[in-house]
Amino acid sequence: MNHPLLPQTPLDETGADSIKSNYLTGDWGGFRQSMVDHGITLELTYTGENFYNASGGIKQGYTYLGNLDTTLDINFMDLISWKGAELFIYGLGGHGGSPTEFAGDMQASSNIETGMDYYKLYEIWFQQSLLDDKISFLMGLHDLNSEFYVNDPAGLFFNSSLGIGADLSQTGVNGPSIFPSAALAARLKVQPIEGLYLMGGAYNAIAGNPDFPEKTYADFKFKSGILGISEAGYYKEGETKIAFGGWGYSVKEPSVKNGKSTQPYGAYLLADKTIAQNYSFFFRGGIANKELYSIEYNLSTGIVISGAIFSRENDQFGLASTSIIAPAYLSQIGMDTHETSIELTYRLQITPWLAFQPDIQYIINPGMNSATSDALATSIRGELLF
Repeated sequence: MNHPLLPQTPLDETGADSIKSNYLTGDWGGFRQSMVDHGITLELTYTGENFYNASGGIKQGYTYLGNLDTTLDINFMDLISWKGAELFIYGLGGHGGSPTEFAGDMQASSNIETGMDYYKLYEIWFQQSLLDDKISFLMGLHDLNSEFYVNDPAGLFFNSSLGIGADLSQTGVNGPSIFPSAALAARLKVQPIEGLYLMGGAYNAIAGNPDFPEKTYADFKFKSGILGISEAGYYKEGETKIAFGGWGYSVKEPSVKNGKSTQPYGAYLLADKTIAQNYSFFFRGGIANKELYSIEYNLSTGIVISGAIFSRENDQFGLASTSIIAPAYLSQIGMDTHETSIELTYRLQITPWLAFQPDIQYIINPGMNSATSDALATSIRGELLF
């Protein structure tokens, strides 16, 4: 299962020697390898980011922010011979400043920004697969964006809209079930033949607790309704993905245009292609109900080059652009109708457990406000896999 929040480190194949080299803390005297042999994988990753807004935006300045991921994955087939059963537990923490306070962008130039200090249980779900993985059913606290609305190559980039489209991330009282608050959910996935898939999910319409976002919260009554989402497509790992998805909330909301009660809904299209294992291209486009939201469209595209620069096979270079477009009627209240971020990044994989990644984003019309100067945001991240 893809998960955009987890580290991008290309780990070696399993085995005693590779397990030792994949992690900063090694194999724990053989205990870690024994855990893996019994279907238990425990990982801890710390990501630190130095952010500096060099010009434009709201103000120039520097801030530091960090993210801590702790994951436990249990494959019950290896543990107790229970075929197709999996339990996933994810602890998530964060601290530090807010790059948005400097750049002023709506899309959020840092996808680990939360603006709060916290550590909480983020995900806990159980999955049962049947018929040689042709059918799988999942229940629990689940990050929607770990499976829906995902382009694998786009996971290299820092801008939040390259993780999940802003057309969907803007929705909900506390956002949909995505970083940093997941909601209770049920997800069904069917893969009738190799490559083709159809999946649908029902998520609590409120993710976490808006009053206490730093805490884990699960609403079992679904009193605020459901966010339903479905996606169908063709996917061949490391080569091709083409998918179409749609989403909607069960409870209507008042329109920002005329105050009338309106159904929240939207749709998206994804495509990515990898050529010769080195060059990956991606595109995505999403649309949301313009009667309800300040972002009607989100369009993104990019290229990732792996291992082709300086003969470093685990390094990655990326160039991407993401734009949000507002409904035309918002221009009547003085709001501009677009914001665009152009991102250039390079991931330097020092070892399997250590990476550095400098990143530059040029943000046009930050906050969809033409009165705000274009921003030049720079970052460098370090990532440690313990």
